[in-house]
Amino acid sequence: MPRKRNALFQVMAAQQEVRQVPRASNNAQSEPSSADEKPRRTSAGRVLSILDAFGSNHSTLSLSDISRRAGLTLSTTHRLVGELLAWGALERDRSGHYFIGLRMLELAALNPHGLGLRETALPFLDDLHHATRANIHLAVRGGHEVVYVETLRARNAVHVLSKLGGRWPMHATGTGLVLLANADSDDGRGGVIRV
Repeated sequence: MPRKRNALFQVMAAQQEVRQVPRASNNAQSEPSSADEKPRRTSAGRVLSILDAFGSNHSTLSLSDISRRAGLTLSTTHRLVGELLAWGALERDRSGHYFIGLRMLELAALNPHGLGLRETALPFLDDLHHATRANIHLAVRGGHEVVYVETLRARNAVHVLSKLGGRWPMHATGTGLVLLANADSDDGRGGVIRV
């Protein structure tokens, strides 16, 4: 009987200790427990970091490059890249390198400042290009940057670095300065030049 009583006291003591341990909040995974720890990224954040690994100077990447640039483990990167590949957001070439897939272009086409704007403006841009024989740019404001939607290049004009989807600081480009000069004063954003 003393053994049973002793075991019972041990169980009761263990239950008392469990009750006294503070419960973790629901968002314990997203909040750092100390100043040195970084908050954990959500699944969506990890997928977006993979897509963000690509850029104008990094249009094709190996799995290791994606992992390093996204700040993810190789196993997580492999799993998420596989899902993005199956969905069409990424494609893979014969050498095993990945690049942005056509599904992303399909999504980008839904943006009212993107391909729809380009298609509407293209006849006017072409007329302007023929009349001036100069480089012609169509861009929209994306925060504090210019995002190029279309560029028509002249044969003998100065070479410029703009390209479809390229981003440049607004203050560093002629296109950006034009957008800033014609920005609405009420919202400060501006966009397409109103003529």
